[in-house]
Amino acid sequence: MTAPRARSVTDRPGTGPAGTLTAVGADAIGLVLARPARMLGFEPFFMELIGGIEETLSSDDRSLLLHVVPDHHAEIAAYRRWGQGDLVDAVVLVDLVVDDPRLAVLGELGIPTVVVGGPERSLPGVAHVWIDNAQAMRDAVAYLVGLGHRTVGRVSGPAALAHTRSRTEAFLDECARRGARGAVVEADYGQESGTRATRALLGRNDPPSAVVYDNDVMAVAGLGVANELGLGVPSDVSLLAAVRDEPRRARHGRPGRGRRARPPGVGAADHVDRSPAAPRRARQHGTARACGERRSDARVTTRPLTTCGDASGVVG
Repeated sequence: MTAPRARSVTDRPGTGPAGTLTAVGADAIGLVLARPARMLGFEPFFMELIGGIEETLSSDDRSLLLHVVPDHHAEIAAYRRWGQGDLVDAVVLVDLVVDDPRLAVLGELGIPTVVVGGPERSLPGVAHVWIDNAQAMRDAVAYLVGLGHRTVGRVSGPAALAHTRSRTEAFLDECARRGARGAVVEADYGQESGTRATRALLGRNDPPSAVVYDNDVMAVAGLGVANELGLGVPSDVSLLAAVRDEPRRARHGRPGRGRRARPPGVGAADHVDRSPAAPRRARQHGTARACGERRSDARVTTRPLTTCGDASGVVG
């Protein structure tokens, strides 16, 4: 990853046509990630997100200003520094929570915002790259129940995240609709939490015959737990990772096949107006207008661990 850089700002940011954001003076887009820095190397989604944003911005000699902080309080403080110093033209916002306070702060500061993966198709006042997390869960449950599974477990991400709640509601609703029993254990996307959550599910008196994970890091941890317990995959238990994109799974021992989706950051950076007329339009318009984009349809992709009659794969 190239080193992010920020330049001086000569004009305030604004919006261009069709809800795009105008990059006016700093030639930098900001991204703040509220998570331990050590997690970035293990969470493929964010590496793909950063790579996609930089890939798009670099074509116009613009850059990504990346900041890693421990929590949302520090994230909001970073936005206030950026806004007061005019350090960025716009920000990319990820991991929305219910009643997210960051949206109001960014609106107060007048910083145009692109939300990646909000819970609803449109969000007022911001540009939005929408990911249908609920459909991914419905497809995962339908696929597993169709293969004969009647008890399905799920290892989720943090429950406070809006997209996690969307996934959990869809997972439980689809299980009930199809006559299956669903059980959810919360984790934090990391390997250790994935291990603990899988042990909790498989250690039950009536353990699930299939487990759905919210990312492939936890799914690989679950594979390790199955091996520890002497369970064959997929002969005894099937594992499925429902991920937000199709990152480089070969790093985690899960080589994939088929078409690879474009990095999610490309969709986010596409909302930044990089045309020569952007500065003029920025002075004519006020704040960002809402703009929705559906990232991709959910789909089930089986992997080499899959055998006929079992479910081990990826929903992307």
